[in-house]
Amino acid sequence: MAPTTHAYLHFLEGLRYNSGLALNTIDADQSGNVDAHAQFGVDSGAVSDEDIYSQISAVASTSGLPIYYMQGTGAE
Repeated sequence: MAPTTHAYLHFLEGLRYNSGLALNTIDADQSGNVDAHAQFGVDSGAVSDEDIYSQISAVASTSGLPIYYMQGTGAE
């Protein structure tokens, strides 16, 4: 892929969702237990960034990994 095409697609499309990545094992019982309250996991799935296809492994709700997301037009 030509560098100019890659740059164009990167700024036009960005990362594109392909499949999977649904939330699972949601624990929001409001028990107040800091270790278990408001935990969730993410199913495996796939995304693509221009010409790069990435398969993403599932994340268990108890693994403690950060989950980043964008919401709205001004998300960072």
